[in-house]
Amino acid sequence: MKITKKRLFDFCNENNDALNELQSQSDSTDFVLSTLIEQLKDLGVIDKSGDEPSDIDKAELKGSDLARAMLERGDKFVMCGVSDGDDNDAANLEDEDFLAEAVTDFDDADGLFVATSMRWLYAVPINNQGEPLTQSDVGL
Repeated sequence: MKITKKRLFDFCNENNDALNELQSQSDSTDFVLSTLIEQLKDLGVIDKSGDEPSDIDKAELKGSDLARAMLERGDKFVMCGVSDGDDNDAANLEDEDFLAEAVTDFDDADGLFVATSMRWLYAVPINNQGEPLTQSDVGL
């Protein structure tokens, strides 16, 4: 799995001081990213080839992370249990408030899943029985 600009900036948001220092040194986003990549390699966060270490690659995507990955892959509609509570609420078929929606997009700007009726904080891919799907179920 390659490191993307978004993942680097997510990492920087967790380490805001490092990002601010890099940004103060240059107005160039490319300079900031290339410097950050070198620092991440030195720290062992990513290996020298630019890939994340294999133990990170083995982490199973699930819940809303899996829904985002399916949409990034190009899936046009992902049937999901949805909620504004958390992934557990979205996937709880036994809950009287369980709601399934066809999710069509994830809006990075506001962090919401776009469904056919409205926008949701959490969306868990489900099968036609309402059970949560796994990464291997969807071929990722």
